Amino acid sequence: MLFEKLRSKTVIALAGLTLGLFIMVIPLPELENPARVQLALTFAALSFWASGVVPASITGMLYMGLLLITGSSDALTVFSGWTSEGGSLWLVLCAFLIASGVKKSGLARRAALSICASGHVKDYRSLIAAIAVIELAFALIIPSAFARTFVIFALVKEICEENGLSEMDSVTLYFACFALAVPTTLIFLTSEAALNTFVVDYSGLELNWSGWFGVLGIPNIVYLFLMTILFMKVFAPSRKIFIDGAKCRALLGTLGKLGPEEKKMIVWLSLMVLFWLIYPFMRISIAWGTMLLTSLMFLPRIGLLDARDFASIPTGTLVFLTCALSIGAVGESTGMSQWVANAILPGSLSGGILPTVVFVSAISLIVHTLIGSVLATSAVVLPVLASFAAATGLGISGACSVLIAYQMIAGQFFLSMHQAPIASGMELAGYDEKTVMKFGIPATCLALVQQALTTGWFFLIGIL
Repeated sequence: MLFEKLRSKTVIALAGLTLGLFIMVIPLPELENPARVQLALTFAALSFWASGVVPASITGMLYMGLLLITGSSDALTVFSGWTSEGGSLWLVLCAFLIASGVKKSGLARRAALSICASGHVKDYRSLIAAIAVIELAFALIIPSAFARTFVIFALVKEICEENGLSEMDSVTLYFACFALAVPTTLIFLTSEAALNTFVVDYSGLELNWSGWFGVLGIPNIVYLFLMTILFMKVFAPSRKIFIDGAKCRALLGTLGKLGPEEKKMIVWLSLMVLFWLIYPFMRISIAWGTMLLTSLMFLPRIGLLDARDFASIPTGTLVFLTCALSIGAVGESTGMSQWVANAILPGSLSGGILPTVVFVSAISLIVHTLIGSVLATSAVVLPVLASFAAATGLGISGACSVLIAYQMIAGQFFLSMHQAPIASGMELAGYDEKTVMKFGIPATCLALVQQALTTGWFFLIGIL
């Protein structure tokens, strides 16, 4: 059995390497050498990540190192996740530290016991449902999937530890914290503020907070419900899970009033949430503001973090995320991303809603599979589809094609690199690429069903 697993991993990895070498020797019109090298390396990296033949972080280091050594890109572009104005990876780092503070202060344990003591969370299914509800509630007030998923993870970890859940079941619930965050990014304009406002700009629609909710929010609440049901079907607990509400109420009573560390953490979380709510009206990036507030949490007396809390940050995850983001950034600079989009776009397409939706979804899925990053894929696909729709008359407006494409890109994954929150939680939560694929493949099928539901909703509200 072990030999067969190793052999299958090797076959997948070798297939990616072979395809990469094939790309380097076959004629590909209009594909410059830097873009050619990156395309070959990307296919190889994807196969290594899918197979798990080596740790994802090691594959990421090899990918970035080869890009730099071959001269296909420069360091600023390769490491743009750290150097760009958006500061995506700094936000991830801060999310790790915020989650550490929530746990260290004791606030996570108190909140977890309160959830269990409520009487509404009694077994495995109600735990999964509770995670989905918390994801939805946090998406309303925290405009970053990174920040809210790690806070939710800290809560769920306490629930698992307090109730003596097995390691296997605990990891499954940890994974739910990150997987069920995917549809919530689409529900509110501010649930992934930087990216969603970017999409609004490309759509050409004047969508405010309520307008976004009316167009994409309502169908994606349904999507969250369907994905929650799917998660329960895909992952069954190893044994019957029972949450002892009476025991949790008793433990909650022993905690007494809020301690000084808990009060500090509540103040810091309140300041974070306040900033996350008002930052769109300020001339400051969400990453830099969050970094400043997180840094202040290390100050004596008013803070509660220290240098030891950096030990909780999984460096392997940060390396992997750096690589995942570099695929999109380097692809844009070399022209690889645009070449891929142009290569799969047909010269013309017969009009009609159904073939157009299938076409837009397929293009979005293919490019997202290759590029990985939601932001990078959106930056490539959305303007191309908008202009293509305008030029060829697809049967739906360019705005609708943009929204349908984004629905597919942001709501789909089958590898961890396709959704940064899922990738960021791997090392800390303990799930692996096999677990991601186990849920991601049927979730991608569900995403295709969701496309039909969203299209129907667009027809009902009259924007199709």
